[in-house]
Amino acid sequence: MNIVSKINGVGLDQDVRLLTRTLQSQGFKVTFSEHKGMKSAWRYCQRAHRYDANIFIERFFPCWTGLAANNFVIPNQERFPARILKPLKKHCNGVLCKTRHAQNIFSAHTHTAEYIGFTSQNKYRSGIDKNYSEFFHLAGKSSVKGTEDILALWALHPEWPRLTLVQHPDKAPGSVPANVNLLAERLSDTDLSQLQNSIGIHLCLSRSEGWGHYIAEAMSTGAVVITTDGEPMNELVNSTRGVLVKSERSEKRHLGTNYFFDAQSLEKKIRRLITTTDEEKVRLGEQARHWFKENEAQFGPRLAAAIKRLI
Repeated sequence: MNIVSKINGVGLDQDVRLLTRTLQSQGFKVTFSEHKGMKSAWRYCQRAHRYDANIFIERFFPCWTGLAANNFVIPNQERFPARILKPLKKHCNGVLCKTRHAQNIFSAHTHTAEYIGFTSQNKYRSGIDKNYSEFFHLAGKSSVKGTEDILALWALHPEWPRLTLVQHPDKAPGSVPANVNLLAERLSDTDLSQLQNSIGIHLCLSRSEGWGHYIAEAMSTGAVVITTDGEPMNELVNSTRGVLVKSERSEKRHLGTNYFFDAQSLEKKIRRLITTTDEEKVRLGEQARHWFKENEAQFGPRLAAAIKRLI
């Protein structure tokens, strides 16, 4: 298997690492080819069919297809331009879908769209007490996680518990409300994991996701996850293992959709969580972690079975 992807220092890198590890655990030999444009593909494609299959991550690059006997793509629909659909249908043997939402989208445009699911890094650390009275928001470099609206809501409620916000310094605001702890820096994995495990309620209000690593990571720690009630976020989180906030509007984003959460709905959910017992929050967190572990165990066999059916 030859994984083909761009590198962006965040989600795509995680996809490459997780896919490599999962394929190897299922007995596949794996290589990686970084897509840097047509020239990078041309260097590698002098010998046809060097691999049983290329697996493209996020987008499909037709210039690589001669390198393998089969070509698959694991797309992120919100970053997949419609202009790629024609070469996808012509050159791709199958679309491997992280979510049912993606499967529904690509089934309308390709011959084969197989649901495989996906997974994320298990960030759970034992021996750390979780504080279910505080909130955590991992914004990072992203501009589509509702951060500005979350801060505006916290500014209206100085009586609310502390919110810890982790954000890239280039994206961080100049000032935040008094009850917000802003960490405008790149944290070490150890420090970030400490926050993910010690703070009990995670605000993951994405407008769109291909999968949602920071949502799944939060679930892996046993946190109460609040996310947007839109696809595919509501495939990971439902009312039995987290909290869903309704959207007030939506707009197209390539083949996917941006969902903008309703601030009044979020306000009501937070007020309710503040008065909810720790026992109930622990129950929601345990259900989230249970889902994460089951999904993680199922992903490898499901991926391997899909590839073997299509090759």
